This record gives sequence, C-alpha cells and structure tokens, in this order.
Amino acid sequence: KSWDICREVPVVEDEQTPWKMIKLLKIITLIVITIIVFGLALCSKASFLLLITLANEGTKTIQDDHKPVVLLCIGCSLITSSVILFTKSIWKACYKTSKLPRKETFALVMFMEFVASGGAAILTIVAMPHLDIVTNVTILNSVAILPAILQVVTQCTAKERNRFLLPSITAFILILLGYVLFLFLYIMKDPTDIKMIIWVGLAVGGSFLVSFNWWENYLRPIGENSKSLVLRNLCRDIIKCRNILHILSSLLRIAVTACVLGAYVPLNKMDWDVVRFIPRRETTIIGIIIGVQLISSALCHWFSLLSCKMHAIRRCFILPLYLAYLCATMWHETYDEMTNIIISIFRLDKYRPRTEQKFDDFTFEAHIYFDDAFKQVEGSQGRHLNDYAKSLVEVLAEVYIFTSIDDKFFIKKQQIPEQKVIRTPYGGRLVVTMPNGNNIIAHFKDKELIRHKKRWSQIMYLYYLLGWKLMTKYYKRWENGEDDSVLKAEVKREKQNTYLLALDGDTDFQPAAVMYLIDRLKMYPRVGAACGRIHPTGSPAVWFQKFEYAVSHWLQKTAEHVIGCVLCSPGCFSLFRAEALMDDNVMKRYATKSMEASHYIQYDQRRRWGPSTMANVVDLLGSSTVISKRNPSMSKPFMFYQLFNITSAILAPATICLLIASLSFVLNMDASWALILAVIPPIIYLILCFKLKSDTQITIAGIMSIIYAFLMLVVTMSIIGAMVRDKTILTPSSIFVVSMAIIYITTAVLHPQEIQLVFHGFLYIICIPSAYLLLTIYSMVNMNNVSWGTREDEEGFWRELQKKYLEPLADDKERQKQIINDLRELRNKINFAFFILNALWLVATFTLQRFGAFIFIVLPKVDFDLNNTGENVQIDPIGFMFILGFATSVLIQFFAMMYHIYTLVHYVAFIDTEPREQKPDEYYPPAKKFTPAEFLF
Repeated sequence: KSWDICREVPVVEDEQTPWKMIKLLKIITLIVITIIVFGLALCSKASFLLLITLANEGTKTIQDDHKPVVLLCIGCSLITSSVILFTKSIWKACYKTSKLPRKETFALVMFMEFVASGGAAILTIVAMPHLDIVTNVTILNSVAILPAILQVVTQCTAKERNRFLLPSITAFILILLGYVLFLFLYIMKDPTDIKMIIWVGLAVGGSFLVSFNWWENYLRPIGENSKSLVLRNLCRDIIKCRNILHILSSLLRIAVTACVLGAYVPLNKMDWDVVRFIPRRETTIIGIIIGVQLISSALCHWFSLLSCKMHAIRRCFILPLYLAYLCATMWHETYDEMTNIIISIFRLDKYRPRTEQKFDDFTFEAHIYFDDAFKQVEGSQGRHLNDYAKSLVEVLAEVYIFTSIDDKFFIKKQQIPEQKVIRTPYGGRLVVTMPNGNNIIAHFKDKELIRHKKRWSQIMYLYYLLGWKLMTKYYKRWENGEDDSVLKAEVKREKQNTYLLALDGDTDFQPAAVMYLIDRLKMYPRVGAACGRIHPTGSPAVWFQKFEYAVSHWLQKTAEHVIGCVLCSPGCFSLFRAEALMDDNVMKRYATKSMEASHYIQYDQRRRWGPSTMANVVDLLGSSTVISKRNPSMSKPFMFYQLFNITSAILAPATICLLIASLSFVLNMDASWALILAVIPPIIYLILCFKLKSDTQITIAGIMSIIYAFLMLVVTMSIIGAMVRDKTILTPSSIFVVSMAIIYITTAVLHPQEIQLVFHGFLYIICIPSAYLLLTIYSMVNMNNVSWGTREDEEGFWRELQKKYLEPLADDKERQKQIINDLRELRNKINFAFFILNALWLVATFTLQRFGAFIFIVLPKVDFDLNNTGENVQIDPIGFMFILGFATSVLIQFFAMMYHIYTLVHYVAFIDTEPREQKPDEYYPPAKKFTPAEFLF
C-alpha cells in the first residue's frame, strides 16, 4: 500500500570492526617498522665495520698489541646468532618432539655449515682487517654469489622462469663482474705486494664461502620442482629434523669460528695474554661498539621477523583459491538465535559475493543441519516440518528480503528468495541462493530416518562435504583411467585448501573473524585447526563466563600453543583443515558408535563437558609416547604440563574447601575445626546429588552458590584487611593474591579491546566455589547422563552413509539397560577415585594442622620497607606447595602469553588479505559475538 511505508529492518552495519583505525594503524606501523629495521641494520653494519677497522694495523685507536681483543669481539659477533639459535633449538627440542636426521642429510648440512662459517671467519677475522673501510662496505654488500647462481637454477625449474630469469642472470653477471674488477684493481695497484694479494684472495674466497649461508633458502623450491626422489626426500628430512640440525650446526659454527680465531692470532704473531690487561679507555670503546653491534643485530632480526608476520611482503606471493564450508548445527534454537546466525551468513555473502566477483581468494558454501525437524500430523500422510524448522524457513525468507532492499523511494514487496526443495533419504533439504550468489543449504533431519543428536550431524557434514563432494569426482576420474600420481597431487592440494568452519546454531560472527581464521591456515600449512576468540553475551549472569573465556584465551590456550599444541577448539567458531580431519584415526574414529561406557563420556558428553574433557586428557596422557612420536608439538614436557593441570583440576574441590577454611583467622576459630566445617556442606551436596533429580540438584547448587559468594567476599576482604593491619604484603597468601591481580590486570592491558573484562573478574572470584566445587560435584555425579546438552547419485551416497554410520539406533531395551548400568558403574568408580584423592589431600592438611607445632615452614614477616618486624609466619608444607604450584602454572601461562603477544601484528597483517575496493559493512543483533581471531595453532 502507498500509505504503508514504515518498516522494521534489522541493523546490518558493521559497527564493531574499526576498519579506518586499522588501516591507519597499518600505515603508521609499516612506516615505523621500516624506519626501525633500516636504522638498526645501519647500526649493526656500521658497528661491525667499525670493529673491523679497529683491528686494522693502521688504526691507532687501539694499540697493535691489543688487536686480539678486537678480533675476539668480531668472533663474538659472528657466533652470537649461533648461540641464540642453539638455545632456541634446545628449548624447542625439550617441548617438541625432535627426530634424528639421516646420515646423508647430516653430512650435507654439516658440510654447508662448515663452509659458510669458515668463510665468514676467514673473511671478517683474517682478510677484511687488512682492507680499507670502503672496500669492506662493498664486500659486505656483495656476498651473494651462490644465491645468484641458485636463483637462476630456481627460476629455470619453476613455472615463472620466462618472467624472472633475465633479472636473475643479470644480477649474477653484475656480481661476478664486480669481483673481477675488485681483483684486477687491487693486484694491478701493486703487483709486488704479495701480502695484499693474499688478503684480497682470501677476501674473495671468503665471500664465496659465506654465500653458502643461504643454500637452504633455495633447496626447498628446487626440490619441490625437481623430479629427483633423493632431493625431495632430503628436503623432507631437513624439515622434520630441523631442531636437531640447528643444534648440531650451531655448535659446528661456534667451533669453526673459535678454531679460525684461535689459529690466526698466534700465526699473525699476536699474544692472547693481552686480553687480561686492557686499559680502561680501550675497554670502554670496544664495549660500547660490541654492545651496539649485538643489540642492534638482535633487534633488527626481531623486527624483520615482525614485518614478515605483518605480511609486509605478502603481495609478492600468488595465493591459490580456497573453499570454506560453513557448518552449523541446530535443534531447538529460538527465532532470535536463528536470526543471528542467518544474518551472519548473509553478511558473509555480501562480503564475498559469488556474482560479480572482484577477487578470487576464497569461496564458501553454508550448510545448516537441523536435528529432529519433523513431526507427525494427525490426518495427514507423511511427516511435516515442526515449528522450530518452520521458524528457520521464515528467518531465511525475512533476512533475504531485508538484505536485498534497494534504495528506491517506493519499493515493491520483496519476493521470497529462489528456493529448491529436495526430498532426501534423511528427511529434506532447502537450498537458498543468497542475493550475491552464494548458497545456503538447510538439511532437515528426520530422527526416524537418520541418527539424531549433534555428533551425528557432524558425521553427516564431514562425510558429505569431505567424503562425497571432495573425493567422489576424483574417484570417477580414476575410473576413467587418469594418472594416479596426478590425481594424488590434486587431491592433496584440494584437501590442503578446503576448510570447515564449525558453528553453533546461535553464533553471531563477522566476516573479518572468518577471514582471520582462513588467513592463519593459509600462512601455516601444518596447522590443522584455528579457533576464534569467543565472547558470550547476555545478562550479568554470564559475566563469570566472560572472564573465564577471556582467561582461557589470554593465558591457557596461549600457553598450550607456545609450549605444545592447543588441545580444544570450541565447536561454536573454529576452522578445520580438511586434510587434518581426513587423516587416519580422526573422522573414522569419531564416526564409530559408542560401545563402551567410557566412549559415551568421551564422545557423547555434551551438557557437562568437564568429565569428557578430563577423560580425553587422561586418554591423551595414556598415549603420550605414541603421540609424542607422531606429533612434533606434543612433547614429553608438554605432557607433564598437562598432567600438572589435570592434577590441579582433580584437587580443585579440596582446594576450595581449604580456601573456605581460611576464614578461621577472621572468626578466631581453630583451623582444624574450620576445615571440618568447610567440608560438611560439599559432602552433604555430594550425597544429595546421588539421590535427587538433576533439576533439584541445580536448584540446591544455586542456593549454595549465593552463600558461598558471600563467604568468598569475606575471604577476599579479610586478606586485604590483613595486609592493611599487618602493613605487609610479604606473606604467602598476600603475595599470591597481589601477584595474581598484577598478572590478570597486565594481561588485560595487553588486550586493549577486551580490557573491560577485567572488571568481571570480581564476580569470577566470588563465584569460584560455585564453579570449581559445586559444578565439579554436579558434573562428576551426573557423568552417566549423556543426553543432549537430492540427485540420484547423491541419494545413493546418503543411503550408504545411513546404512554404515547413521541408521537410527535400535530401541534395544536390554542394550540400553546394560549401557545405563555400565555408565553408573563407571561413574561410581571414577567418583570414588576422584573424591578419595580430594579426601586424602584434606586429611593430610588436617593432620599437619593438628601437629602444626612440629611440622611447619617458618618465614620472617617484613613490612612494606622490607624491614624485619621480628614476627614469623607459619605455613603448613602442603598449603605452601599448593600456592607455589598454582603460581608456577599461572606464571608459565603469563610468560607464554608475553612470548606470543602478536595481537597488534594480526590486526595489521589482516589488511593485506582484503580487496582494496571492498568495504565490509555489516553487523547483527547481539548473541554470541566473535572478534577477529587471536592466533591459536
């Protein structure tokens, strides 16, 4: 109607991603990094040349008999990088599995490193001190003889040889011509000066040998394009054994440099004894120069790596086309929750349109798997979509209408999007083509036809997208007689470049977040999965979860990434590589029906994820030897770190009881009686959980949580009051609290976009008993409850998949009864072991308190000025070990986070992956929100 012009339109503006700020930050950061790198490179080279000049016989700044000191400093400059590499490789070898190289690989690497290090020592220690500084500058800028040759070879074996071959040949000719002129001019200057001819010859020979330093940069591209199996195996062996090779080559470089330096000084009639007697003036000069050289070299290297992480040279690479499948699972989501994810998908459609495509970096296809979508209608044949499934259809139509509105003053009623309904063996499918050409496919599952629940929906899309859509076309080509090696290479490449984005039915995400995850997997081919930073939304009741998620991503996952491997990617927003999912013992094992009680806890526990996480970690630790051999990131020390964490998690209930018992000093109560009183309520709740229904257990836990929150408030204020009263923070409990506060606040400051979450930490503190005591008891007692927390050829695929993996589970009463009994028995065994460990911990603490006069640790109490107050603090050994252990865990995570803190780099680097003319402009109603992903591999 002409008068009905008012409308309700969802907000579809991207108000969260600060694109202008990021682009400005990109420009400023690149300019700053460029200036810093060139400035540091200039300082490094100038200071190194100055050292060499000081070693020259004609330089009077340092006396001739003190020249060995300068030569020693030159040697230190040469080996510093090897010392750092050795230390770093030792660290990696401790926390990542390392393999020994083959004899051929070892011999080649050692020969190349021996030649390169020997050339560097001869050039800088022996030859260059006898040449003038201008010549030395020229030499240092011309040590690329072998790289110039290898560049020509690389281009000859690569596809783009016609484009880049001429510049490479020209560079080699110019370098060669420069050395010929250098030899000619120096020899013809005074043909009778035999010593100078020797120094010049050593300089040229040393320069050539130094150029072997970059041999590995060209071995991989030459090997990949070579037909030689020996060369390809050599490249693979070097990559697999890199840590061990770095350790050995670093030691070799240090030894070769030391030998050249140690031999040259006496051969040149100099004495090492002068090193012990250097005048103060000369020591200051040499110390300043060597300090500037080492610091500027290290910083230059670090900032150069930083520029690479920022993709400053990304435009030099041609990236292949990537395919991303968005896979969401739904069940009983509300209308608003469905709207959130559908708008997010339509937003991505606008961000990466298939029609009028302006860029070809990746394409996507969205799939929604809707569980239990049908109902029986009386008086009607067949089954019909239920109300939840109809809501999804309505949401699709509504979002389509409002995302395709144009700017006309008078608009006609928008048409329902083009739809294609397909009846399938598992129920039905709705195909919608979004306004910009990408498809969104809703798979409606009928639980009478196919197995329901989230796990089986995941099996559906894994086998449909990776088994059927990816592999079937290659199988048909193989049947037609195509070459096996060609097909194998194509399959490997497509598996490497195909991704699955796992989503929940209420996830609200932005295109930038998806692009960050894709960007990470593009840059690191060995990464199998990357997870986004999750932000729960809702009322103040989720503030605890907000801070918990923040700490998990800031510290826990970062520590796992740095010292090992991230063990859990959240299913609501994580990107997986097809090659990793299709590897042995992944999809196939996940598709196996649970036959034992332990399998139900590991694979089917959805509502209470605590026991399933614990079960999977125990399974991981039980296979640590095998896993460490197969995965270089999962070393024995990393397994020990996981053992420490799971031990802390098991003893969490007892620890909370000890924390509550610390109120004894406030109430002037005996510590032993306070501990007894602190243990009684959890024991009562544990007994009730075995007897009452789940809903009643939750109600009781809610009431107890309020009481515990007030107790935690009293404990917190008591610790603060004790610090004020005693005028000291140097007691174990005070140091612990202050240290944790400093760590969490510092971590929040280092994540400026999320700094406001630190204020949720107060609620997190007072809810600790609820989360780590009551929730643990509830989840452990209820672990035995595993309830829910086409074309013709394709039809054949679905029927085969149903028959093998997804047939509805038979209603076998005897089998169900047996599983229930097995689960109950397993629950009882695990709970007995779990709570008996907590009881032993409490009994040990109680015993030490009763005999506190005989067994304790005495520490002197000092005030804020570190003056001894004359009083002592008595600490029971178990309590002290707990504080020390927990603090050690948090400190490890904190330093790992500091090592990994590249949030700014990720923001800046992301800009180069975006098309210049594209401006993402979409935002959606609040639900789960995801900021661009922080790097968690």
